[in-house]
Amino acid sequence: MTYFNEQPTQEAIKAAEMVNRYMYWMANRVSRDKLIEIFGEILGEHYWAKLVAKRERVNDYMSDISLWFELDTINRQRLMNYLIKTGYKGK
Repeated sequence: MTYFNEQPTQEAIKAAEMVNRYMYWMANRVSRDKLIEIFGEILGEHYWAKLVAKRERVNDYMSDISLWFELDTINRQRLMNYLIKTGYKGK
């Protein structure tokens, strides 16, 4: 089976759009206040501190990617819901 010749499914397109939204948001819009707005005071502060510490150590976008993997499923969903509800598309 050759996947590269097939048209992407709507599910694949949506998944790619959400990855794109996340990465652009993390690169351009993430802030302490936004994380508190999404996750609440305690968890928002916790995620912000983790992100800042990672960015200081790694100094590239790997810190933004690794934060995704540290979120549990519910908090990933919260973040995606926020991006969808605010209409953030990236760029």
